[in-house]
Amino acid sequence: MDIWLPLHREGPGHALQILTNVGELRRGDFDVEKSLEKVLEDEWAAVPGRPPTELTPDLLEPLAEVTKQFRALLFFTEGGRKGVLGRVEQVISSLEKRRDDGYDGPGDDFRRIINDLRQTLRVPMQSNSRRSTYR
Repeated sequence: MDIWLPLHREGPGHALQILTNVGELRRGDFDVEKSLEKVLEDEWAAVPGRPPTELTPDLLEPLAEVTKQFRALLFFTEGGRKGVLGRVEQVISSLEKRRDDGYDGPGDDFRRIINDLRQTLRVPMQSNSRRSTYR
């Protein structure tokens, strides 16, 4: 799934709206001055605390896809990539420790999504003039 991100024309507010709608992120008051990398980092940090009904591959896949698209479109800085990667790498271990409301840990599909995203995010950023300057 390709995600069209008209950042250069519409600005970071529009990108945050796309993240909220397509990535099924928490609805909230986003600060448009906050970097898009930080928004994704915060969303990945929040995954282990979501209710068990939201800890499904169907609900995780859009957030992973949005993250991959941002990476592919070079909208991350190297520091931002590392920050998001750090949060993604904590998801499985945090969920393995969680045992509440009938949740018994991440399944194989959930692990596959996370591991695939980790591989994508582990590749360092290369300098490219296409990278967004929105911070």
